[in-house]
Amino acid sequence: MKESVKRTRLQNRQLAKSTELANHANLVKSQFLAGMSHELRTPLNAIIGFSELISQEAFGPVEPPRYRQYAEDILESGKHLLAMISDILDMSKIEAGRYNLNEQLIDVGSVARNVIKICSVLAMKKDISLKLRLPANTSVIKADERAVKQMMLNLVSNGIKYTQAGGEVTLIISECAKHKLCICVKDTGIGIAEDQIEKITEPFMQVAQAHHNKSEGTGLGLAIVKALAKLHDCDFQIKSHVGQGTMASLIFSAERVGLSNHAA
Repeated sequence: MKESVKRTRLQNRQLAKSTELANHANLVKSQFLAGMSHELRTPLNAIIGFSELISQEAFGPVEPPRYRQYAEDILESGKHLLAMISDILDMSKIEAGRYNLNEQLIDVGSVARNVIKICSVLAMKKDISLKLRLPANTSVIKADERAVKQMMLNLVSNGIKYTQAGGEVTLIISECAKHKLCICVKDTGIGIAEDQIEKITEPFMQVAQAHHNKSEGTGLGLAIVKALAKLHDCDFQIKSHVGQGTMASLIFSAERVGLSNHAA
């Protein structure tokens, strides 16, 4: 009996030590990624700025015209890289416990309209109908506005990314049961297999059908949504069927929700 207790205690100590080492390694990794991402963003901003000036021919015509196309390609590639680095930076901050929420009362309808405006160009390029449905009264929640906007952007852009031409993506703001607030993004896209749903919210994971898409990104979009939702004590749910589209929902507790007196 004594030998069994000793073995158990030894195993517990070893497990605790392994957990401590794993947590330390994860923290070091997150700090490294945060530092590296910051260092990469500075030269990328310069690349984006100068290539934008050239592509817009700000100081006169670019000759031969082919060079202007090269500048536009550099600009698009730079923006794509910057978006990926921003995702990595956000994820590393969250994992390192350094993502501080600036909570205040925010107008969810106003944030939603802004997100639709930002994503409309991408939807138009893919010939996808992008819609917004708001409640009669403007919903107000206590949350970090930047984080809520980031979650909406990630979900809407993800819906557009995996929806074919002629499809539809809808951002819906509504009051749920027990006075909770639901931010839902519904698409008519390729859908997700049931055994993949849990996996795709993990960092760097993507749906199995991702190879059909030309711009795959980092695979951090949904992981960031999940992490930011957790910081807000918000329930993040995904329902999907292959070939039948996906519905992703963020459900904020009644304690965070209020209604303003003016119409949306």
